[in-house]
Amino acid sequence: MSSLLPPTPPGASPVTPPTRPVIDYRLPSPLPRALVVCDFDYSLIDADSDEWAITLGGTRPDAEVAMTRMAARHRDGENWVHLVNEEIAGLFESKALADVTALRNLLATIPMHRGTVALLHDLHARNVDVIVVSDANTFFIESILESYGVRHCVRDIITNQSRVVRSVSGHDLLEIAPLQTKPSAPINGSGKLVAANCPRQRCNWNLCKSAQLAEYLSSRIQYDRVFYVGDGYNDLCPLALGLVDCAFVRADRRLHRELFAVESVENLVAELAVGMPVRQGYSCRANTNTVVRDGDREPWYVAQTRVPCAAVLWSTGDELQARVVRELERV
Repeated sequence: MSSLLPPTPPGASPVTPPTRPVIDYRLPSPLPRALVVCDFDYSLIDADSDEWAITLGGTRPDAEVAMTRMAARHRDGENWVHLVNEEIAGLFESKALADVTALRNLLATIPMHRGTVALLHDLHARNVDVIVVSDANTFFIESILESYGVRHCVRDIITNQSRVVRSVSGHDLLEIAPLQTKPSAPINGSGKLVAANCPRQRCNWNLCKSAQLAEYLSSRIQYDRVFYVGDGYNDLCPLALGLVDCAFVRADRRLHRELFAVESVENLVAELAVGMPVRQGYSCRANTNTVVRDGDREPWYVAQTRVPCAAVLWSTGDELQARVVRELERV
């Protein structure tokens, strides 16, 4: 602006450029931004999608034999994703599944509670971001969400990859591949191949949910609150690493039992000392080492010592919907 002013005559005081008044054009602050992270099997749906597909929804004559055989091979060190890929390929080859459309129609019969469907619609209406982090695969998850009309309610899906291909014999095949790369050697001293990016060195090598969630959070907008819906052992990792403010834990399943497992405070501290800071807002009550939400009195809040976040129990989709919404509306 000073370049547009007339030159200052000799001996005269320089002209001070006019100052523009400061006007705050910012809109009022929006509501706190929340992210809801969901496991899929036995969390958003009331079944295991791998088992449902492999057993043809329980109608396969040798279903129990097939699942027992897969479990034994998995215990011997084979990756579960590869085993599922092999079984699905066999179903296509034997014509037990006629084509990919038949598989999609089968997946559409998996039960999802009406309360869970309503919750996803409600979160979408509230502009709450929802992502799925699961050890299933893209085809299973997207097919099921689309069948219940809630695919648009989920912003992103982080899971094992899948694609439809044509076999040499001209049949449709669903090719399923691990999300993460297989490590060249065990890294946790137990002989078990674990995810190379797992801070706790406990997750299966194809997917560490804490590593994937940490990467997602670092690449997105800043969320004020992060909620997590889960039921299984691999859901413990993101909770233990302090990435979550409040976990919605399905009652009487593995994650619920893990929260009451005996684990020393020293081990918990060691798990947290990996450069992933505990999110603020939830604290440990003095002299108890019990992580709770300050001021909460509802019976579904779990007093537990395992993870540095609040834990809320739920059993049905209706309970999940009511408790997630209640937590969202807390000021």
